[in-house]
Amino acid sequence: MINVGQIGGNYLTSPWLLVLLDDGTRRRISLSEISQTRDGKTPVRMLGNMPDGGLARLEFVIGAVQHLLAPETSSDWLDRFFAPPPPDDLDGLINDSCLPPYFDLFGKIPAFQDTSIADQSPQSVSSLFLLQAGEQTRDRNQDIWGKAITGVGLWEVMEALYALQIYSPAGGRGARTSPSGGGPLRTFLMGDTLWTTVWSNILLKADWEALGNKARDVPSLVPWINFRTDAPTPADSPATHLFWACPRRILLSQPVDGICEITAEAGPVVCEIRMAAYGPDYKSDLWRHPLSPYYRMKKGGTVQRLPRLGGAMAYGVSWRDYVGLFQEKGEAGDAGVEPALTVRAWRQERAADTGVETVRVQVFGYRCDNAKVLGTVAAAMPFLAVEPSVEAEFSGIVEKVVDGTGGLASALKRQSLLALFDQKALESVPLSYGNQMEADYWARTEPLFRSFSRQVRDHLVAGGAPNDQPVMDLLNNLHTEAGKMAVRLFDERVDVGQTDNPERVVTAKRTLLGAVHGAPVRRAFGLPVEEKTAKGAGKKAGAAGKKSKTKEQMA
Repeated sequence: MINVGQIGGNYLTSPWLLVLLDDGTRRRISLSEISQTRDGKTPVRMLGNMPDGGLARLEFVIGAVQHLLAPETSSDWLDRFFAPPPPDDLDGLINDSCLPPYFDLFGKIPAFQDTSIADQSPQSVSSLFLLQAGEQTRDRNQDIWGKAITGVGLWEVMEALYALQIYSPAGGRGARTSPSGGGPLRTFLMGDTLWTTVWSNILLKADWEALGNKARDVPSLVPWINFRTDAPTPADSPATHLFWACPRRILLSQPVDGICEITAEAGPVVCEIRMAAYGPDYKSDLWRHPLSPYYRMKKGGTVQRLPRLGGAMAYGVSWRDYVGLFQEKGEAGDAGVEPALTVRAWRQERAADTGVETVRVQVFGYRCDNAKVLGTVAAAMPFLAVEPSVEAEFSGIVEKVVDGTGGLASALKRQSLLALFDQKALESVPLSYGNQMEADYWARTEPLFRSFSRQVRDHLVAGGAPNDQPVMDLLNNLHTEAGKMAVRLFDERVDVGQTDNPERVVTAKRTLLGAVHGAPVRRAFGLPVEEKTAKGAGKKAGAAGKKSKTKEQMA
């Protein structure tokens, strides 16, 4: 019989965090070593064995540091960015918080679990894993994994349990979702070391506490001490619920000796868990997760802010998502999109304070269709920060080129499909086929956008205006090159010699060229458009003049 009191499994004190060190080796460390290990090594980034690649572990660390070490001022934040706390200081903060007893996987009050469901029937530990198939899928022999996971080591159970709570998808009777919705999208600012990554995603103390009710007693901070099944709100719960919420009622069975089927390591493994429906009912329009981008809907005179979900993202995250993931669109009282609070803080102030011109943003989420997890949304993109004095002008120009390029991407997809397939057969073409075309186009035009955005930024910083001729020249060049790329990709996808209807191909390409040079796309780019009405009126006027002259000559 395993003595659970001696095996560890504490989120705050155990070495459950798998990291890459600066010497190229991998190691498991505890929370206190995220800036430096006790033998002087520097953790570079978080690793993991789940589809998120360690991002669930990273999110836990960000939440813990946000609560334990929230900076009072921008100056405090900047000081800590360059001078991280040593392990002993973090150890002191953790122990003084009185939280460790409540973060033990098998403690008296087990972390992220509900002890009231001990009478539920046990089920396989594979239910913890979001990409594992359910019983109905296995009964229908539709499980792509081939077998269920039957034994998982403690460190991997800790990772999977936390990931299920923060990403919990919707669907199924009584299946509750997190404060940021089911399958929420996350954006992480990535630094050169694990510490700069974590600290880049930390809000100032006042901004953090404003996301909840500012309660500081331990039973309020830790949701599973007094496990609730009502609807917690920011008015009656502190902001720690954003990182520590338990929408799923889960209880792990006691571990046994075995081999982890994920890492192949021998030791204590968990084979069964218990689950129950109807956990706390978090309303995602009331909460604001600092790592999630949001969108605003306006119905009548009411504006509702909702988290962006992984399932709602277009196939192939790319620079088309610059607006929304890195900058706002729309006024606060109107419909629009907003980046995560941490991204906004970086863009508006911290990029300039740290001197980091380009920051990498890691995007992740599960693509869910209610209870079914279809896959993941994952991308890492560099974003160029601009000085606050020119941000409004820069953002306006970026919106134009994203809209204009989006028009070209849509035309490319539509005309490629019409060239390849008979119009009546389009309904049977998988959506992923056309979506891949669009994703490829955005990926191939990304270097064009990077160069364009840097030149526009430099022009504005130098005192230029957003409608100066140099900007118009840059817009015209980007439109030209993006149009050429659309035609090039069409030619790569469509071979007129291998189609049963060459006329269909010729017509589709002619239509694509018309879209590339047409008024809607040029107008979206902010380029001048020759007004056909005026031109037609001029022709009519000229014809009338000639007719009048002829009459005079004839007279």
